[in-house]
Amino acid sequence: MKISPINFNRQNFTSTTRTTYISNTDGVFALPRFNPLVGTNSTFSRDENVKMVASNSTNFFRKDISWENLGKIFKKQFPKGDVKIYDFACSDGSEAYSIIIALMEQLGQKEAQRFLPIIASDVDEEIIRMANSGKIGVREDEFPKIKDMIKKGGIEKYFIVHKTGSGYILSPKEILSKNVVFKKETISNGLDEVDKGENNIIFCRNFWKYLPFNEMSEASWKLKEKLNDKTLVAIGDFDIDKFSNAPSFILNSGLRLHNECLSDNIYSYRKGLENIMVSRDKRSWDKLLQGYYRNYIPFYINASRI
Repeated sequence: MKISPINFNRQNFTSTTRTTYISNTDGVFALPRFNPLVGTNSTFSRDENVKMVASNSTNFFRKDISWENLGKIFKKQFPKGDVKIYDFACSDGSEAYSIIIALMEQLGQKEAQRFLPIIASDVDEEIIRMANSGKIGVREDEFPKIKDMIKKGGIEKYFIVHKTGSGYILSPKEILSKNVVFKKETISNGLDEVDKGENNIIFCRNFWKYLPFNEMSEASWKLKEKLNDKTLVAIGDFDIDKFSNAPSFILNSGLRLHNECLSDNIYSYRKGLENIMVSRDKRSWDKLLQGYYRNYIPFYINASRI
């Protein structure tokens, strides 16, 4: 079956409803994935001329972080004062809402307010529209994960729940919606707004391998420049390289697994562990990543974008 191309930004690496592909003959196009809001699932016959650019899926309480310990980790790192949380590539808001629920359940609503509101951004205008729509589709198997994180009051404490034939539609209540700000923005532009002198937690998870080289280099350089001895940075399992290590730009920035997260994906800055030779200027940083990039990008993603 021939698929007609549609206009689609290659940077649209987050969405719960579509996957982005590139075809040698048709250019860049997108297809729907499973979508509880619609209840459909679309597939097509893959061939060697079609390569995935981004798998645009997300869910609540994604397994690659210890959500049950999040409040404890954050409070120990920031025992007092206000803290800014940035959630880059936020998709439909599932991750931002997961953070809020975890903090409120573990710290209580009053203490959690030190970390709120979350600034959540994505380059995909359509996914930000979905995030602001007040409706999130979840699969049947996702629902128990949300319920298990809530101690008292049930899932209705945070959402109005509508059952559909293929899952659920959740409408966030004010306790969630007032504590997150959604905006359309690239990670590079969003990092410009981060104040290095403040207490910051930066979620930048499960999208790095989808970025063209110039964007990966620019964003990782800006991330490095914003680090201080209190900063926490969260990445995801998809960001880990093929040798099961954190990506080169994380380690060369001086980031190491946080003391409380030895089996997790949360990193803190250790002064003196950054690679001075490559972090002294942008040209050296670019040279480092050029040698790393091709092996970092999976074979099914078009690595020729360097």
